[in-house]
Amino acid sequence: MLKWVSGCLVVAIILVVGGSWWAYRTMKGTLEPDGSARVTIAATPHRVFASLADADSVESWMGQGNIVSTSQHGPLVPGSRIRISIRSRAGIAQQPMEWIVRQVVPDQLVVRELVTDKGQRAALRRDSLAASGDSTVVISNIVSPMIDSVIAAKQKSSGQPPSPMAGVSGDLMVSMFKIQSKLELETLKAHIERKPVR
Repeated sequence: MLKWVSGCLVVAIILVVGGSWWAYRTMKGTLEPDGSARVTIAATPHRVFASLADADSVESWMGQGNIVSTSQHGPLVPGSRIRISIRSRAGIAQQPMEWIVRQVVPDQLVVRELVTDKGQRAALRRDSLAASGDSTVVISNIVSPMIDSVIAAKQKSSGQPPSPMAGVSGDLMVSMFKIQSKLELETLKAHIERKPVR
């Protein structure tokens, strides 16, 4: 009986891990070859920007399923903060993420930086807008200065090239940020076009 239960548990774990990996690979496949997230929204750049760069609108498309709060109301400006508190179903406390707006160019660009509670620059996200006929293309690019600096520091201290595992774990973390940005842009598209997200 114990062997049967253990066997079922192993199969369940394999299915969960396999399913998660398949979902990750599927979502990663929706990114552009350069790793950016790109979504076309049926609206003018001005209208898209009004939702993308407004503190009162951010809650409707960013950090879906979590608690999103901002440091102000109205248009985002350099220094504005977007705090995302992760809802955990397992009851494990999660450290909130805080994005700080670094640059805003009306109807063209919003740059945010994810800063850890220790002040480290975990990720930098650039959402740029470009008109395409009567629609708008939003392109989101994410890099991680923190991961790059950690890998460079390890390489410098050891004098050895970075280990493959360090590269894989760093790539996985950045990929998760990129996939999240793709999901958020799809939600923004649905919000603006007033269509339900599938």
